[in-house]
Amino acid sequence: MKYYIINPEVPGGWGKNIEVDRDSNPPKINKLHIQFNGWLGDDLITTFPVYAVTEKLKYDIETNNLLGISFDKLELSLSDTFIEIYGSERKIPKFYWAKIENNIGDDFYLRNGYKLIVSQKALNVIRKHNLNNAEVIEII
Repeated sequence: MKYYIINPEVPGGWGKNIEVDRDSNPPKINKLHIQFNGWLGDDLITTFPVYAVTEKLKYDIETNNLLGISFDKLELSLSDTFIEIYGSERKIPKFYWAKIENNIGDDFYLRNGYKLIVSQKALNVIRKHNLNNAEVIEII
């Protein structure tokens, strides 16, 4: 089976309510808060060292029984920069924290503790959604 590295869109960074253990490498996130500075519309996003997906992508991952991923809630906020660029009317869909396990051979796993690796099956599901601003690299 083929596998791919995905480098998703980065719409922002850590929000003020994030809870993080900075003593580990990569940092361990205990509570996720992402503050958007912009968003180009992708359904899979990242802010180091975590990933998030829209509700519709979450649903497709679950209904396709993909392995190596679970979901949790996250807090999402919009920065002043985001509001200046897009206005306060721009709606952001509901996102979920995509918790990637680290079992090599699953449909989702992490390399070096933070690089997202997905199977061909997972990539096919993700590509049914917006992934226009991500870099996808086949692993040889």
